[in-house]
Amino acid sequence: IVPAGHVGAKYRLGALVTTDLDAGPHLSVPFIENVKNVDIREQTFELNMTAYTKDTQVVENIKVKLNYVYDLGMLPKLITSVGLENVEARLLIPNTTSVTKNMTGKYKAEELIQNRSLLQEGVEEELRSLLAEDGLVIVSVNIEDIDFENSFEENIRKKVAAEVQAQTTKNETATKQELANQKIVAANADAETGALLSVSILNISLLLSSSLTN
Repeated sequence: IVPAGHVGAKYRLGALVTTDLDAGPHLSVPFIENVKNVDIREQTFELNMTAYTKDTQVVENIKVKLNYVYDLGMLPKLITSVGLENVEARLLIPNTTSVTKNMTGKYKAEELIQNRSLLQEGVEEELRSLLAEDGLVIVSVNIEDIDFENSFEENIRKKVAAEVQAQTTKNETATKQELANQKIVAANADAETGALLSVSILNISLLLSSSLTN
């Protein structure tokens, strides 16, 4: 009986015959055939490692968590060439370690502290491509922790805070300058309006004087 969420892999005299036995009861020849149940539900794998950034800062710990499922079309190849019991040791551990360390080395420490998704997206894309060749479908990859030395992280936070404050001050100065410019423009407009009004009044006065004289 193949339970729900599984497929049955049937072996005959030790050789793999099929991997498409659906959930439910099936017949097999005693002593000649046997069926192994393969869990085809989403699997979770976690790995911790150290790495170096582009600017040679030590990442004391990176915790990678990935979810994956078996590609049913490639399940026979995966079973015969790797073995389901060896998936972690032969595929997940070496590939996840290599890809994560290489990808970490492409970024400066400050970039990773400010934007963890840079590393996460790169690792996910690379692992999805690599492991697909062996019959694993990557559902998601999460970088759950990136830990540097406490003193280094604190220095980066202070630097980022200082840069944010500097930008805020710059924006406020620009806003004040813009308001001052607007006041100058408004004052000039008022002055021009006043001058035009004075000229108009003078012209009217001259016309009135001329009319009275006539």
